[in-house]
Amino acid sequence: MSCTQKQITRPTILIIEDHEIVRASLRDWLKATFPDCCFLEAKSGEEAIALAFAQHPQVILMDIRLHKMDGLEATRRIKAAMPQVKVVILTIFEDPGIQSEAVKAGADVFLPKSRMHAELLPVVADLLSRPVDAGFGSDPSRAQPSPNYGPEEE
Repeated sequence: MSCTQKQITRPTILIIEDHEIVRASLRDWLKATFPDCCFLEAKSGEEAIALAFAQHPQVILMDIRLHKMDGLEATRRIKAAMPQVKVVILTIFEDPGIQSEAVKAGADVFLPKSRMHAELLPVVADLLSRPVDAGFGSDPSRAQPSPNYGPEEE
């Protein structure tokens, strides 16, 4: 799925999820909240890279477990070429070790799917509101742009 040339001037969100039902549900949910955005979809890391390079999305929602190339490697490659892109890692894993790997790969936000319904919409709104070239610099906590987006304290 790609955006037309006219649509590409709109904010673009790329959703990478290998489960079609989850991907479609996520797209429909986000579309209802962000109707002015253009949505792209991929089911693998390879497709994610190709679409990101061709369409230059502002925000990428990346699952970790994908067939062939995983989401962390796809994030690493995309961020190496396009550091301005905001990448949100969406995963069933809540392990701090995996969060650390996501940060090393260049993720801007690490969000466990268990908290997605409460936190994803504000995260996406925040990332879309930032200038395209805004980043988190060398701040090691960059995977937590707001205290509300990081792992829950126990």
